[in-house]
Amino acid sequence: MPRSMPQEHPLTPQTATKPFLDVLRGQRAPVPPIWMMRQAGRYLPEYRELRAKAGGFLDLCFTPEFAAEVTLQPIRRFNFDAAIIFSDILVIPYALGRAVRFEAGEGPRLDPMDTPADGAAEKAHFLDSLGTPNAGASVHFLTGQQASISNLASATGFNYVRVPGPDGKMDQFAHSSVIMIATPDGRMSKYLFGIDYQPRDVRLAVIQASTHHIGSVSDLILLYCCNYSPTAGKYTVSILRVMGLAAMGSLFMLVAMLYALSRKPKRTTTHA
Repeated sequence: MPRSMPQEHPLTPQTATKPFLDVLRGQRAPVPPIWMMRQAGRYLPEYRELRAKAGGFLDLCFTPEFAAEVTLQPIRRFNFDAAIIFSDILVIPYALGRAVRFEAGEGPRLDPMDTPADGAAEKAHFLDSLGTPNAGASVHFLTGQQASISNLASATGFNYVRVPGPDGKMDQFAHSSVIMIATPDGRMSKYLFGIDYQPRDVRLAVIQASTHHIGSVSDLILLYCCNYSPTAGKYTVSILRVMGLAAMGSLFMLVAMLYALSRKPKRTTTHA
């Protein structure tokens, strides 16, 4: 079946000789036009002059007159058919509330959202809320570069997504509420989910992760009688283990009683 031809669109004299725009309007061209990225344009003298006049790179992006001029520069110099309105990918993190700065001779830098000072302040507030301000050596609020944060989150299985805060800025995170228990060699042992953790569950998880190097005999017995449920994120009593332990105790008592009953009493001899 013959293919339907695209409908003709009226063209003005200004656009009739622009192959790229003609193709966008549905025209067929004997030689398809191509799109070329213009990163090299940032080294043109007219661009460098305008960049210096703007003062800062973000000022160049956010000032309509400057952005329009940068957009038109390659068309004037090379007679291109079309151009993308000038902007930069760095305006995206800026719109998300991230501080973007430019270091001379290095390029753009993104400042961390949380600084060590922010971590120290949150730690002090947390310890005060617990009523244990002197427990700082056991509590750590860490900050770091995004690459380190991503690697740690991936290694531990901790997932999070960025969400907008009350002011509309994308500076909040949605994530699961969980306590992660690690072994001394850095392997993840248990995940306790929720916002209200039973002291028994935390204690048993720490004992089990420490390969039984801490805890009392009663803790080990309690740990044997409980199973960790990954779906529930807590320890539950194992009825079979409790019954087995009770059966072992009963058997031991029965054997001890039979042994005691089977022993013949010693005969006593009397001398006249």
